[in-house]
Amino acid sequence: MARPLSLDLRQRVADALAGGMTVRATALRFGISAATAVRIGQLDRSGRGLAPTKMGGHVKPMLRGAAADEVHRRLAAKPDWTVRVLAADLKAAGIDASHDTVWRFLRREASHKRHCRASGLVHPPC
Repeated sequence: MARPLSLDLRQRVADALAGGMTVRATALRFGISAATAVRIGQLDRSGRGLAPTKMGGHVKPMLRGAAADEVHRRLAAKPDWTVRVLAADLKAAGIDASHDTVWRFLRREASHKRHCRASGLVHPPC
């Protein structure tokens, strides 16, 4: 599994870049990719610190709460939306969601309903 670079290595890369070494030369010297050297340099110049941020983890869905209710309301009124048209309609209503976000929401909702039916659970969303 991938691990973040050590803070010591990040500091040495940032110092080399601040000292005038090119990105590619710095990457070659420390055995990292040029893209990683660029990102470390950007972090150093922005003043946000060089400490690694959290990797992975759960990302909360974009369409939840009132936005999810709005999607359900639209699907109840017209069940044969295409994903792109539904995303455009939501955007016109002020809900900023890409077609991919809508697709993942619909896939998750269908999976939840199948689970409820298979397990015999009776929940309001099922």
